[in-house]
Amino acid sequence: MATNSDIVQMKHDMMTLHSTDDESTLNSHQHYDDSDYKMSDDEENMITDAALTESTFYHGKIDRQKAEHQLNSCEKTRCFLVRQSDAHPGIYCISYKNQLGIKHFRISQLYGDYYIGSHQFTSLAAVVHYYTYHQDILMGERLHHPVSPPEPVQTLYNRVIAVRNNIKEEDTDELSFVVGDVFTVKSIIDRDWIWAKLHRTMESGLVPVAFTTKMDLSCDIHEGKIWYFGEPPQSSSTDLLKEEGKVGHYLIKQSDTSPGDYSLVLKTDKGIKKFRIKKDGLRYNMGGRCYDSIDEIIQRYSKEYIVEGLKLGDPLPKKMKEDDFRNNSYKKQDKPESHTIKTQSILKDGKSGKLDIKRKGGKKWRTYHCLLIQKEQRLYYYESDKRAKPKGIIDISHSTVYPLHDGLIGRHGYHFQLISKFLNETTITYLSTDTEKNATQWMTAIIQCSQNSNKNRLRQLEIQVSNAQKLSKTISHPYCIICIDDFKCAQTATKETCNPIWDEEFRFNDLNVDIDHISVKIFNRNRLSKDTLIGLVEVPVAKLPPVKPIDEWFNLTLSDNQIKDEIGSLRLRLKYTNEPLLEKKSCRSLLKVLTQTNTSIIEALVNVCQERISLTGAIAMIFAHERQEINFLAKLIENEIAKADNSRTIFRGTSLVTTIMEHYMKIIAQEHLKEVLTETILKIIDLKHVLEVNSATSSSKDFNLTTNIQLFLSLLNEIKEKIFNFVDTCPNCFMFLRLYCPAILNPRSFNIVSDPLTHAATRNLMTFAKCLQSLANVAGGGKEGSHFPELSSFFMVNKGKTMKFLSDLTAINDYPSNRETITCNIDTEIAIFYHLSKYYIEDLKKKVDSELQDEVTDFIEVFQNLEMKHEESC
Repeated sequence: MATNSDIVQMKHDMMTLHSTDDESTLNSHQHYDDSDYKMSDDEENMITDAALTESTFYHGKIDRQKAEHQLNSCEKTRCFLVRQSDAHPGIYCISYKNQLGIKHFRISQLYGDYYIGSHQFTSLAAVVHYYTYHQDILMGERLHHPVSPPEPVQTLYNRVIAVRNNIKEEDTDELSFVVGDVFTVKSIIDRDWIWAKLHRTMESGLVPVAFTTKMDLSCDIHEGKIWYFGEPPQSSSTDLLKEEGKVGHYLIKQSDTSPGDYSLVLKTDKGIKKFRIKKDGLRYNMGGRCYDSIDEIIQRYSKEYIVEGLKLGDPLPKKMKEDDFRNNSYKKQDKPESHTIKTQSILKDGKSGKLDIKRKGGKKWRTYHCLLIQKEQRLYYYESDKRAKPKGIIDISHSTVYPLHDGLIGRHGYHFQLISKFLNETTITYLSTDTEKNATQWMTAIIQCSQNSNKNRLRQLEIQVSNAQKLSKTISHPYCIICIDDFKCAQTATKETCNPIWDEEFRFNDLNVDIDHISVKIFNRNRLSKDTLIGLVEVPVAKLPPVKPIDEWFNLTLSDNQIKDEIGSLRLRLKYTNEPLLEKKSCRSLLKVLTQTNTSIIEALVNVCQERISLTGAIAMIFAHERQEINFLAKLIENEIAKADNSRTIFRGTSLVTTIMEHYMKIIAQEHLKEVLTETILKIIDLKHVLEVNSATSSSKDFNLTTNIQLFLSLLNEIKEKIFNFVDTCPNCFMFLRLYCPAILNPRSFNIVSDPLTHAATRNLMTFAKCLQSLANVAGGGKEGSHFPELSSFFMVNKGKTMKFLSDLTAINDYPSNRETITCNIDTEIAIFYHLSKYYIEDLKKKVDSELQDEVTDFIEVFQNLEMKHEESC
C-alpha cells in the first residue's frame, strides 16, 4: 500500500514530470502518398489542425528565461511554445512572441483538465487548438507558429497499481477497480486521495491512496491497459485467444523475437494472425505508417480493415479470479471519507450552496452545487454535492458582477450575472437563486474577491424611468432596457401606446470600480420580427453629481449619436452614489446613536431630507438587521395615534410610520405574498381580455356582464379566502392598503411574476386591487363598495368575515420568537443613512421641538465627529 513517503514522492514527481499520457493526444498525424492522392484546400486545413500534437510545441519543465531564449531563436513572429512552469509547480504557460515582445499566459491544471481563464480543456493540445483556430489570444492575433523543443520531451508520469479492490460510492467521482489495475496519477488531491486515469477503461476519477502502491518506472507504460497482456513468453495468452476468443478479438504483448517492440495478435476466421509494432523513439511504426501511440493504431483499425473483410473488435477479456476479489475486498472502515464539495468547503473555508447557472447563448438553466474559494478567486460548480471534480470553473479574478433583472430573461427568481474578460474574450454567465437573501449573500461574497471591486466605497445607482414623449405614432409597444457599460441589467414593462408612462424604479448596489456609462434604450416590440431600436440615452457616470439626483428630459439618439428631433425624448431620474464607507468603529458609533435616538428626531430628519424613500429604506433595514424593528415600529405607531385628530384617516397619509412599514413589509413578506397571491395573479394575467364588471364604465357593447362577474367573483373569492386562511403569517394590519393591493397592482416589483404585463392584465389587476381595498373599507365602515354596484352583494356577504379576520389579526400580541435576522450588508446601509443625512443635519435643529433640543444636539454632534474622522481618513 502507498505510504506517506510514497505520497510525498508522487507529489515531487508531479511537480517535475508532465502529467498527461504520452499515448493520448488531441489529434493524430496522418500520412498520404502524394502520388496517389492530392488534398483539397479544406482537407489541407484539416491536416494542419490534426498536426497540433504536443510533441510540436511542448517543452516540458523549463523556466521563463529558457522559454524566451527558444522563442527569440525563432525568426518568425506569432510563434509560441507551451511549458510547465519552473517557478509554480502544477502550472503551465503559453509563451507567445509577437512584434512587441514576449507574453506568458497561465494555464492551471485541476483533476486532469486544463483551465485558462474560465475555459476548460481536456488537454494542452486542445488549449493550443482553440487559440490557433477559434479565438484570438491577443487583439487580432492567434497562435501561429509552434516552436518545437530542441530534443524530444520524454513524457513521463507517475503510475500506481491497485492492491485492493474498490466499489465506487453512488454518484461520486470514485473509480471501481480490482487488484492489478494500473493508474496514471493526474493530481494529488490530499493525503488520502489521488485523481487518476484507469488504464483498463481509460476512465478518470478518485482513487484511495491506501488501496494502491507505486509502480516502478521500469514497468512497461502500457501495463494495466485492457488490451495489454505483458512480457514474453506469453504463449498462454495466445492460446487463450485461440481457444476462447471470438473472431475480431485481439491482444497486444511485447514481441517474442524483437525486444522493445510489440505484437498485435488477432483472431481471424482462419486462425491467429500477428502484426509487428516497431518502437521508433517515442513513436510506433506498423505497416509503414507512424503513430504517436498504440491507442492510435487500435483506433485506426477499429474503423478500417486490418485484414481483408475484418476490423479490430474488442480486446480479449481478462479473467479475474473470484478468490482474488473476495480476499482483497475492503472493509468500509478502511476507506477514507470521500473527497467531495462538502469536505472541500470545510477544508478551504469556502462558501457553498446551490445556484442555477446558464451561459449566455446556452439553451437551459441547470442547477449546480457551487463552491466559492475567495483565496483562489474561483467559483467551482458541481453536478452533485458528492462530486469532487467540478463541472466548470469561473475565474472571479477576471470577472465583474452586474445585476440582472428577471424581466430580461423571462424567468422568476433572483438573478445576477458575471462578465468575465480574459485574453481578448468576454463571456457572460447568468446565475440565479430562489431567495433574495441567497442572491445578496452570493453577490456580496463574489464581489469581495473580485479584483474589480473596491470594498471601502459605497457605489450605488438608482434609476427611475418615467415616461417618453414625441415618439413616432407608428410605435405601438415600447419598452426600455437599462444597460451598465453596454451590459443589459434591467427591463421595463411593455406599454401599448406611443406616449408610454413607465414610472419604474431600479436600484443597483455594490457596483464596480470601472463603470463608465449608463444607457437606456427604447425598443418597439414586434410579434413577427426582431424588436426595433427606437433610440437611446447614454449618460457618462463621471457627469453625474455625487449623492444628489438629477431629473431631466434626454433627447433620444441613434447609434451614430446624432440627435434627431423626431425620434423623441425620455425622462429619467438618476442618482449615483460613490462615497467612502465608514470605518468599523464609526459604523458601530452611528448604529448605536440611531437605535437609541428618540423617534421624533428620526421623524424630523426624514421630513427635511429630500431623499425620503432611500433614507427610510436604509433606516428600516438597519432596525430589522438589529432585530429592533418591532419596538421601533410600535413607538412610531403610538406617536402617529397620539397626533391623529380623526381615527378614520389614521395611517392613510404618507408618514414616517407608513413608509417604514412599507419597506419592512417588502423585506419580510415576500414568501407570504407568493404563497397567497401568485396562483390567482397568474390566472388573471392569462386572461386575454379586459374583465369589465361595471356596465357604466364599459366601452364595449358586446361584452357579457354576467359571465364577467361570475369569473371575476370566482377569482376575487380565491384571493380573499387565501388571505383569510393565512392570518398567522400575515405581517401586519396595514396589509390591504400597503401590501396586498400594491403587490396586485405591480406584481413584478414584488417578484411575483417576471414577464411584462399586457394592457388587459394591467387593467384587470387594477380592478381586483380596487375591489380588495373596497372590501377592507366596507369592513371598516366605509362606502367605497358603491363604486362596483354589480358586486354590492359580495361586499355585504364578506363584511363580517373581513371584520373577523382583522379582529383575529389584531388579537395576536406575541412577537414571533423564531423570526430570522434580516440578511444585508449592514455597513452599506449605515453608509447610505450617513451620506443621505449629513447634508440635512443643520436643518434638523429648526424642525425639532424645544424639549428635544438637548437630544438633537447630541445627535448632531455624533454626525459632526464622524464627518471630521471621515475627512481625515479620506
